[in-house]
Amino acid sequence: MPEVPPPEPMEQYLESKRVERRLSRSSLQEYRRDLLDFCRWLAQRRRKSLDKLGPEDMAAVDRDLARKWLAYLDDRELAQTTRARPLSSVHGCFRWLAAEGIIPRDPFARLDRPIAGERHKRLPMYLSESEAERLLQTVLSDEGLTPRQKAHHARLKERDYALITLLLYQGLRISEAVNLRLGDMDFEEGTLRVVGKGDKERLLSLHRRTQEALQQYLQTWPGPRRPKAPQDPLWWTLTGQPLTKNAAQVAVKRHLTRAGLRRASAHKLRHTFGTRLAGGPSPVAGGSVDPDTEARAGPGAVNRVPSTTSGRVSSNRGLRPECAGRGTRRSRPPPGRAAGKSSPPRLWPAVA
Repeated sequence: MPEVPPPEPMEQYLESKRVERRLSRSSLQEYRRDLLDFCRWLAQRRRKSLDKLGPEDMAAVDRDLARKWLAYLDDRELAQTTRARPLSSVHGCFRWLAAEGIIPRDPFARLDRPIAGERHKRLPMYLSESEAERLLQTVLSDEGLTPRQKAHHARLKERDYALITLLLYQGLRISEAVNLRLGDMDFEEGTLRVVGKGDKERLLSLHRRTQEALQQYLQTWPGPRRPKAPQDPLWWTLTGQPLTKNAAQVAVKRHLTRAGLRRASAHKLRHTFGTRLAGGPSPVAGGSVDPDTEARAGPGAVNRVPSTTSGRVSSNRGLRPECAGRGTRRSRPPPGRAAGKSSPPRLWPAVA
């Protein structure tokens, strides 16, 4: 059964976000999901079906109703950061509707925010050097697997090892890694071209370990299709289909679970790179940790995941992983992959 879209004014808001901010399909889906959740709540309050909501219902939302929706979020016992995202999405929409004259006023203006800066007090979770090495060793090992799982693992291990190495050593988002094309890599120059959020392109230096893992994957991939032309997707499944973001997340999670890192996720590998970039030695130099720096930062603040680049990028412009390369904006059609989220498959699917 197809999902009911949000009311037309909200669709116009999403279209404006897509055009003006050049948001990715994944980001737009998150916005749409938050707005639909609010609309379902509003439809119940207005005693209407979701498809009957219109501009008059948006205009009927006042500050009292906005506070009741915040109370509804509180009743769901969500974490503060989890409550902050739908509030940001819905508030942004109503601010736009008021600016466009579709509703008379913004009912969420000057309402108390749920987190008040507390999200920045919690450090991101990341892997230590020993945990990162254990994960990489686990990807190549078939210890503890059944005979059937060993046969499946033998066909996928080089691909999964290359993917996890890419996340750990280059700091890519999982969506950025999945959307890579064969032509984005230049092994002779040792560079990797990545298109991130907002269609911004950045050029990264390929770490030696990443380059070796990618070359091994391309040489040994046993699937029916493999990347040959520059525009071919880099990652494939054993059924001959391009690897999706959901399937990649499940593959990474499978190996994290086997390595005893159940609380970690694919994005935590990006955090690991970012923590190295922020707290360790310069990834451009790739040297050892300065003992004075480690002493000032405190135990655990510097995680010596092996150096993150091979030294070709001339400067780092900040602490975000993408700042290790030079970013420019470009237009590039998204690859033909399903972007919607679905329920995750089993950790050991028949093919992946």
